[in-house]
Amino acid sequence: MELDLSMNELTAAISPRLSSLLMKCASLKKLGLKRNRIGNNGIEYIQDGLHFRRSNCTDLNLSSIEMS
Repeated sequence: MELDLSMNELTAAISPRLSSLLMKCASLKKLGLKRNRIGNNGIEYIQDGLHFRRSNCTDLNLSSIEMS
């Protein structure tokens, strides 16, 4: 499964919900988040979501995201 949320002007506010989704979706192989304003805190939530079930995600695109 693939989820591409690139260039959607997402901010850190979406990250807790995205983390929850990632915790429930073990079949996700590819996640695209490029060109969003997720920030450091948002990345931590996403990391937690991916590690919760030892995710099978093998392709994570974080290029050109705004970090603080």
